[in-house]
Amino acid sequence: MRIKRRTYLFSVSTDASRQDIKRGEKADDNLIFARMENPMKSYLEINRIENKETPSKEMQVPIQKEVLGDIKEVAGSVRKREIPKLVKI
Repeated sequence: MRIKRRTYLFSVSTDASRQDIKRGEKADDNLIFARMENPMKSYLEINRIENKETPSKEMQVPIQKEVLGDIKEVAGSVRKREIPKLVKI
C-alpha cells in the first residue's frame, strides 16, 4: 500500500518577522534557503531533508536569466497582492 504524501511550500520574505520565520522553520520537514542577487544570480542552501540535518554549502543555481526574470516578476506581483492580506490577519 502506497501512502500518499502532500508537499506544501512555505516561502517567506526577509521583510517578515524573524520570530514567525523561526517558528515555521522548526515545523518544516525540509528546509531550503534561496536567495537572489544582482545581476540575476540565484543561490540555494539545503539545511534539512526529511527531518535530517544536511550539511550543505550555499551554491549558485544555473538558471537562465530570462527564467530568473520571470520568477522575480511573479514574486513581486504576489508580494504586492498577498502581503497586505496577511498583514491584516
